[in-house]
Amino acid sequence: MMPSVVRFRDLSVPDDERAELLAAIDGVLAGGQIILGAAVEEFEAEFAHACGTAHAIGVSDGTGSLYLALRALGIGPGDEVIVPTMSWVASANAVVALGATPVFVDVDDHYTISPEATEAEITPRTKAIMPVHFYGRMAQMPAIMTLAKRTGVRVVEDASQAFGASLAGHPAGSFGDLSDSSSTP
Repeated sequence: MMPSVVRFRDLSVPDDERAELLAAIDGVLAGGQIILGAAVEEFEAEFAHACGTAHAIGVSDGTGSLYLALRALGIGPGDEVIVPTMSWVASANAVVALGATPVFVDVDDHYTISPEATEAEITPRTKAIMPVHFYGRMAQMPAIMTLAKRTGVRVVEDASQAFGASLAGHPAGSFGDLSDSSSTP
């Protein structure tokens, strides 16, 4: 007897949506401008709207977006950034690439950064907290934002795995000072 195949997630696209997506891709390819240009500006505007933010900037990948967000906040050598132990390597890599030190903290029962563990690790060198919304489940952002405000620490949300998620009516990526809401690590 042959075992059944159980698909983890059905990522097939219905024919009508597939045709629309392929037409959009063909339009970009036919125009010859696959970097920057009107199509990217339109995407950025629509993405920002979906995330409930004023701006979105398209970059090549999630690692690059985290790096740029941290760099925009002036994170560098001698600084610490708190990251959860449960994450993709991009979280810590972006911190290390800037010469800063990732400080790993435990996660809660939902595999997102624990606000209590985060608070215990804040030092004068802590410049940012990087909550990662994992598996579509958002971190406890109200508690994290309260902690950040009280301590003067910035927040960079990694919302790569939570596009479309929301918490208390606020979309993933709309809580922190900056966020990565890409769909790739």
